Amino acid sequence: MAARPLLDLNAAELKQAASLVRALHRGQELVFKAITLEEPPKQLVLQYFKAEKDGTRLPLIPRGAFAAYYFKGTVSGTPCVPLCSVNPN
Repeated sequence: MAARPLLDLNAAELKQAASLVRALHRGQELVFKAITLEEPPKQLVLQYFKAEKDGTRLPLIPRGAFAAYYFKGTVSGTPCVPLCSVNPN
């Protein structure tokens, strides 16, 4: 079953997103301020809800994550949207 496109990230998705960001900065200590769902385009969400309402096959919408973090020992933050989906489906 396809995950509802606007549900909060689950624990596994949060861990995967953090791992992706850490992989971008190997050897550097990061402090995460937030990891949240990067909402999909509105048109995809509307297609999902139409299919749900009509009882037809639900489209698989990639789930991405937005991470706000900084390097430990600094004061500036770095926003990052991991380019790959955190959706294992």
